[in-house]
Amino acid sequence: MKINLEQLSSQFQQRLDQFKIDPSIKPVLSFHEEISENDILTTKLYLQHPTQEIGLAVTIDKIYFSEPKSEQEIDRFLKKVLEPYFQLIQDPDPVLDFPNSLTSYSAIKNKIFLRLRDPDYNQEADPSWIQFPVCQGLHANARVGFWKSEKEFCSTPIDQRLLDTWNIDKEQLYEQAMINLKQEHVLLLDPRDPTYTNKISFSSLPTNTIYALSTINYYNGASVILVPSLLASIAQKLNENFYLLPSSINDIMLVPRSFKPGIKRMRQTLLAANKEITSERDFLSNKIFYYDSLTNQIECVHKESDEDHYLA
Repeated sequence: MKINLEQLSSQFQQRLDQFKIDPSIKPVLSFHEEISENDILTTKLYLQHPTQEIGLAVTIDKIYFSEPKSEQEIDRFLKKVLEPYFQLIQDPDPVLDFPNSLTSYSAIKNKIFLRLRDPDYNQEADPSWIQFPVCQGLHANARVGFWKSEKEFCSTPIDQRLLDTWNIDKEQLYEQAMINLKQEHVLLLDPRDPTYTNKISFSSLPTNTIYALSTINYYNGASVILVPSLLASIAQKLNENFYLLPSSINDIMLVPRSFKPGIKRMRQTLLAANKEITSERDFLSNKIFYYDSLTNQIECVHKESDEDHYLA
């Protein structure tokens, strides 16, 4: 059953308006569908403080919406969720602070990021989710997310409805995502070190080795290839172009052109990494990409027939 979230939000807000609540603290209600890290679709009710950047998110079981609710049933539900909301605004918990609310763009704009995906391997469930082309065989999805703890990251895709709520367009969304991405601390690592403790200086880059490119917190690190100036800087220090092997959404292997492993061998390396190391959740692609410093662009070279062209 398809849920009309706007109609639902309006219906619940109308019932809430019947409650005798001080307008200065009465929450603004909105329903959102979100995709968890395990790609499970959930419906959440957000209770946003009218003036402060704080709010509460409540996950709703879809069974609850299997049939229309009477005004009395909605009122009982609202009374139940208002109790923790009032507790929160009296003593705000930073874990529940405003990354949990998607209704205020100013509150979450620095949480927007881009995640790479291969459209041939990862089909999107909803065409309204915002995505940007990177090159043939590689796209970037816009998401908003935050760290719930040191080890738990939560995010949800951004769709057109959220853009309308924030009153921004796709170009503004992309600009903000790139601002956030450029603030990430990028690392070059040794892919032979499973703990990634061997950090490599950007000042001296020999061409007879393979590197791994990621960020300091490792999560979603492969997206750094979306920064053209970074790739140009690496090519300048290597004094040559390089291949990109997407070993996961969190890191990407970088192979200098003069290393000359050949497309077939690189594909074997990538397939082995994706099969033996990368989890299904973090899988990105089995394709191989090539960065050309003359055009400052990435292109897909997944066909073995392309090998002679690039290694000539």
